Amino acid sequence: MQGSDRDSLWQLLEPSLGRCGECSNGLSDCLLVRRLLVRRLLVQRLWVQRLWVRASGFTLVECLVVLAIVALLAALTLPSYAALQRRALAREGAFHLTMLAALQEQLRLTKGHYQSAQALLHSRPLPVSLRDHYHLSVELDNPSGFLLRLVPLAQDSHFPLLSIDGLGRRSPRDLWP
Repeated sequence: MQGSDRDSLWQLLEPSLGRCGECSNGLSDCLLVRRLLVRRLLVQRLWVQRLWVRASGFTLVECLVVLAIVALLAALTLPSYAALQRRALAREGAFHLTMLAALQEQLRLTKGHYQSAQALLHSRPLPVSLRDHYHLSVELDNPSGFLLRLVPLAQDSHFPLLSIDGLGRRSPRDLWP
């Protein structure tokens, strides 16, 4: 609504007059006043709708604050999540190493001697998740009969070395079932 329209509307609706200044009718009967009131009402509704639409979105600052909080939480939790994954993979390796030790004893009973790493892996291959991070090592000239080891690959030096011998001694102790 322009300034001249606003001024003329207030002149027309002046309460002391009680009548339209142009047609001398009562304010409720004047067609010009009705048009101006309808126009004013439409402008007010449009203005209110625009405010409502603006208020329903997020500002750039709000989005950046949320993004910063999410990044901070990710930075805090990612190292502990990676440590949990390594520990779970090491536990899985300990479980499979126990199974390979039992297989080694079973093959000694059936064939009369302990088997090499290649023969063990031919009978029971390691899962892909373990093959990506470990390789199997077997020592047959050990005083306890054999020594099985899951040795971390060079790029995975942060994984623990797992071992079990023919007497059932295991290391590290906290990873075994």
